[in-house]
Amino acid sequence: MRKWIDIATAELFVETVSAAAELVADPEQVRRVTRDRDDDYLVSLARDHEADYIVSGDRDLLDWSEQDPPVIAPAAFELLLSS
Repeated sequence: MRKWIDIATAELFVETVSAAAELVADPEQVRRVTRDRDDDYLVSLARDHEADYIVSGDRDLLDWSEQDPPVIAPAAFELLLSS
């Protein structure tokens, strides 16, 4: 993130997310569902914990045809939160 924001803003972001975040258990099983194996963990985690969305700028997830849960870009999620 340092590429886009200064250290004070990054620290504030981490503090804010840490205060709002809920720690959850890792998925018991990670199934192969996306074209990028690294994304399968996130999908399994989101499904196991009934996430409403996966927020990502990752093309593999955004282009994934079976989006369950739905995958939305950060800018779209920001709009969703502000409406």
